[in-house]
Amino acid sequence: MLITGEIEITVFAPQYVVDRWEDADQYETSIIESIKPSIAATNLVALSWMALRSRSSTFRFSLERTFLSDYRLFPFHIGLKKGFVQFLRNIRTIARNTKVKRKTILYFFPPFRVLSRRNRLTLDNGRALPPRIANGNFDWLVLPCHALDELMTDYLAHARQIGLRSIVAIDNWDNLTSKSAFVVQPDLVTVMGARCVQYAVEIHRSDPKTVLPIGLPRFDVYRTLQQDGTAKKHSTRKRVLYAGFSLAHSEKRVVNELADYLDLKYGPGVVEVHYRPHPLAVPRIDHYEIENPHVVTTEHGNLSRTGLPHMDNEFINALTEANVVVGAPTTLILEAMLVGRPCVLDVTCDKFHRTTAGKSAQRYTHMRDLLAVRDLARGETIDQLISAVNKVLDAGTTKVSYEIEHLYDTGGLSYAEQLTSILLA
Repeated sequence: MLITGEIEITVFAPQYVVDRWEDADQYETSIIESIKPSIAATNLVALSWMALRSRSSTFRFSLERTFLSDYRLFPFHIGLKKGFVQFLRNIRTIARNTKVKRKTILYFFPPFRVLSRRNRLTLDNGRALPPRIANGNFDWLVLPCHALDELMTDYLAHARQIGLRSIVAIDNWDNLTSKSAFVVQPDLVTVMGARCVQYAVEIHRSDPKTVLPIGLPRFDVYRTLQQDGTAKKHSTRKRVLYAGFSLAHSEKRVVNELADYLDLKYGPGVVEVHYRPHPLAVPRIDHYEIENPHVVTTEHGNLSRTGLPHMDNEFINALTEANVVVGAPTTLILEAMLVGRPCVLDVTCDKFHRTTAGKSAQRYTHMRDLLAVRDLARGETIDQLISAVNKVLDAGTTKVSYEIEHLYDTGGLSYAEQLTSILLA
């Protein structure tokens, strides 16, 4: 056990997580291998999708993606032969998704929802926690949360049954608006910012007193940058950074046309254009490749530990060294705004994908928050986007203070310090 102040910490994790954790030797660790979630939790999580579709446009859009795929059903703009092959792939994807999500489909029909009472009773009497947790005389169970999944539902139900207080630590921006629902409410939830508190209350019916906007652990670096005043551009060369989208979107066309325009106006390669693809990007079906030789594309390397890029100097410098950060309404754009970089939203659409930046920005609840930010430039067409970037470069703007404190507040104590105070209190 590592004693931090007055807190004794034991970390329970699968072996593969411990093996990839650089600081594991500083903690008392206990290995728990994968555990299958209960049938009751699986049914109730599937039902939650149906219950939430009226409260969040993201859930409705996610259901459409599940049963219609991420691509246009007849994408013949890629050519008749390729389009027909992709049409067959889309049909196969829809069939596969329908099979995997068949319980969700059943809950479209009210008679099947009556089964939820039986599943709830089974869940409340389940004993899913590993004995070393259930019998460990712990005061708090802290669950890092990427998605409100079936196993977490089982754990929360058992913790409540034995009187073990629980904290769900939301570790991303869109969890509360798109990734299932709380079948069992934890004692406390930590979230990114004040807007997330609103979503927890409106979508999940959480008690606002139990939802704490103390930030994200991996975003503490931005608190440090803002408080130390180190989030400044040091390079004298002009640089445009394009932040890639996780969903299917023909962004390489945008990058290529933007780079060609800047080369024509300023001279070949005078303005650096850096393209940073999303590390977990959904495949694109237009198969477009960047032809401009001056575009620098980021290679993420091995991301097997977390699936996310390391918050190292290279990552931070990519943001702070950019005169303009361009991209779909993703987390990286929010991060660029936190360090005061001038940003331009790519909300363009294409003829190949159903999840383009423009469509997603309108359908995803959390993305609409960026559309509402005052003074945040955007481009609904590639020409509009290029014009917006050009205005920033011509103006020589070096820093913008966006009004986004409701999304994430870079002031105050770190996440770890605030969580420690909560546990001790």
